[in-house]
Amino acid sequence: MRVSLRAVVVVAALVAATAWAGPAVATSHFNPSDVYRELRCPTCKTTIDISNAPVARSMKAFVLEKWREGWSRQRVLDAMVEEFGDEVLATPKTSGFDLLAWILPALGIALGLVIGGVLVRTWVRRKREEVPDAPALSDADASRLDRELERFGGP
Repeated sequence: MRVSLRAVVVVAALVAATAWAGPAVATSHFNPSDVYRELRCPTCKTTIDISNAPVARSMKAFVLEKWREGWSRQRVLDAMVEEFGDEVLATPKTSGFDLLAWILPALGIALGLVIGGVLVRTWVRRKREEVPDAPALSDADASRLDRELERFGGP
């Protein structure tokens, strides 16, 4: 097996860079930017990933610090809730009274679709009922219509 000089140089550079960087930092399995989108700034009420308020910056620093320490995503969220209350979560919980925040919009959409369907059906039926039958043509009108149609190349 032949090893090129280029491959040896690349491997040596990677080993040197790894050794120079020092020991690897233990990281958790969650992505801090995902947690940023799950937390709401108490000051401006937007998620901390887009907020630039001082409290949001300190919350980001806390999440990043705990991520480096190996905390789980849920442990970080629980710590934030303990510090700021349930209002710090960007989405409501899916249990207890907060469950209504998930159920009511779905029920509203379903009810709107049902009402819309009933209204459309009613309007379509009403239009059919309101269309009067065409009046019968007199013999004079029928012969005039035939002459006009022949004049314009009709049947």
